[in-house]
Amino acid sequence: ELERQGFGNKSITLYDIRAELNHRYKDLRQPYQPPNSMEMFNMLTHESPETFYIGKMIQATVTGITHRKPEGDQLDQANPVRKEDTGLWQCPFCLKNDFPELSEVWNHFDAGGCPGQATGVRIR
Repeated sequence: ELERQGFGNKSITLYDIRAELNHRYKDLRQPYQPPNSMEMFNMLTHESPETFYIGKMIQATVTGITHRKPEGDQLDQANPVRKEDTGLWQCPFCLKNDFPELSEVWNHFDAGGCPGQATGVRIR
């Protein structure tokens, strides 16, 4: 009846009941082992190495970019670059390149307007 209703083979259930009666209060389950990194990846993404690999094209939406702000000694050693083709100055950290004067690049640093170098991309 169990097999007909889609609950599996009844002989397996009978073996489980017999084991429970023979060894009361014994935990017959396998001891817990935390998943390794590959199993965790498969659980979260439902992908395997065959379906998700380096170089595979995927579709995603960029939701944000993470930056690392430049520290004090990096700001002191900063060397803004003048673009020859446009004549505008470029921030060496965030690569913003729309500063007509060198002093505006330094104001960009001093005012805390420089988000810093891009270190990652948030996607959905």
